[in-house]
Amino acid sequence: MNMINSVEMVCFDTTATNTGKRNGAGMLLEQKLKRSLLWLPCRHHIAEIILRAVFEIYFGKSCGPEVAIFERFSREWNTFNLKDFSIGIMDEEVRRAISAEECEANKEFCIKNIAKDHIRHDYKELLQLMFIFLGGSIPNFSFRAPGATSHARFMSKAIYALKMFALQKQFKMSSSHLNGFRNVCIFLVRLYIPYWFRTTNAVEAPNLDLQLIKNIAGYYDPKISLALLDKMKKHLWYLSEEAVGLAFFDSNVDLNVKRKMVEALALEKEFESNDDNGVYLRKNVNASIEEMKAFISKDLSCFVTQRTRNIFSRLEIDVKFFNLDPSNWCENAEYLKGVQILKNVTAVNDSAERKVKLITDFNRPLTHSEEDKQYLLHIVENYRQKFPSYTKTSLL
Repeated sequence: MNMINSVEMVCFDTTATNTGKRNGAGMLLEQKLKRSLLWLPCRHHIAEIILRAVFEIYFGKSCGPEVAIFERFSREWNTFNLKDFSIGIMDEEVRRAISAEECEANKEFCIKNIAKDHIRHDYKELLQLMFIFLGGSIPNFSFRAPGATSHARFMSKAIYALKMFALQKQFKMSSSHLNGFRNVCIFLVRLYIPYWFRTTNAVEAPNLDLQLIKNIAGYYDPKISLALLDKMKKHLWYLSEEAVGLAFFDSNVDLNVKRKMVEALALEKEFESNDDNGVYLRKNVNASIEEMKAFISKDLSCFVTQRTRNIFSRLEIDVKFFNLDPSNWCENAEYLKGVQILKNVTAVNDSAERKVKLITDFNRPLTHSEEDKQYLLHIVENYRQKFPSYTKTSLL
């Protein structure tokens, strides 16, 4: 019972089964608990929405569950010389799209994140492929064999696109397909991959969400920019008035922006209005493309209303620190309490995805006893943590 009373937030993927207004899992959970929750949609699912939109620009919509050109690439994999690959940044059109400064900054980003522990091997693989694309060198690097080609698989399009562009001299494809993969790879390196790896923390998510929209609005390719703005305008509820309150605890948000956010808390704003403050971020409201482009000039204070205070009541945090300048918040006990509570709250449900896969694999095949099943799952999970791969080095 104590745990039930402590639930204040819920993270989920963005399918209708979770977000539906009547029978969505989020609504049903709120009905069960008899109170509202702060919804934290999985940012990785958001990233997949925009990646799929970019693919559809160049390769059209696919009715089947698999991607045909990926399947052909997978079938031909054993015929490739994996030492003979093209470096993306050496391509003239890629160099025009990615400046030398941006290239170096993204290479440093890759180096920093490759060194971290990742919940899945393909997360590290994606970073390595981006690093190679940008001209980086990895000792003893070798391309991994292609995996699943399903639309539903996280990052599969990204990983396949980077591999296919790298092996373009050996994998036959039309000039339109080559051009499509070139543009997809540029998008991956400039927007998708940095957002994917930075947006896991819920506190940092609002600022990164807004920055993503700004980057999309100012993207060099207007075809991609318009298509993605059209997608994002239907999902502005991610930047809800309450969720934006998480950004008060984000050390990456400029102090001047935080000062404006505090001022905005006291303003009377109409909940459904479409004014310059940008308070139209509701799930049932669709902003225009022009309104989306205007986000370039906005900061997080534009999304703060009196309802933003709800986040502090959820966390039982005294907001007297608002009487202090943001530069002094880190010396306030209540503010530090919020930082401590939120430091491990994520805006992605990757762990849940893994646990669902685990229970699917081991649920019914081995035992029907609930006690034995729980024991089995603990054994499997502990084993996977101890031996994360099947290489000889990890098993010895």
